[in-house]
Amino acid sequence: MSDKEYIEGLINEDRRVIQAIYQNFSGRISNYIMQKGGSSEDAKDIFQDALLIIIDKMKNSDFQLTSSFYTYIFSVNKYLWFNKSKGKSRKSVLLPDDNTLKGDNNIERELLNKEKDTIFQDNFKKLGEFCQQLLTMFFEKKDTVMIAKLLKLTNAHAVRTRKYRCQESLKKIIQKDSRYKELRSNR
Repeated sequence: MSDKEYIEGLINEDRRVIQAIYQNFSGRISNYIMQKGGSSEDAKDIFQDALLIIIDKMKNSDFQLTSSFYTYIFSVNKYLWFNKSKGKSRKSVLLPDDNTLKGDNNIERELLNKEKDTIFQDNFKKLGEFCQQLLTMFFEKKDTVMIAKLLKLTNAHAVRTRKYRCQESLKKIIQKDSRYKELRSNR
């Protein structure tokens, strides 16, 4: 089902589309909420609240989806869970009326960036200890000669060669991550 079909189906409150949304997205979003300390009941409540909010937003004539539908629904769910997990009730959750969950400078992009960072951090930990040390030193902008001495490599060229290999290893690990594949497919 396309993003346009999801939007039109929600606006028209099409039961078939709503079922498809639950089937295609609720599991992944529930897993996220449970990983962040929520229960399966919390996840169900948040997902339902998010759908109601999204339907309300989409009925606004100036609504414009600027990302994939999944990214949008995931962002709203994350936003709601963040508010709920901070002890706020659903009534105190306010999404901006000006549809700022779209566009370049918005919560959606921020949440997407946080998701990318989480994927990077999780996969960085899967690298070997040597690669983690080497790349960390590069992140800290240490000189290649100093890195060579600290890691007992022959010279700066050897450092750059090993850095390249470590980056390639990290890239392969990240590309195998299902969350990364999902983000890539939602572009």
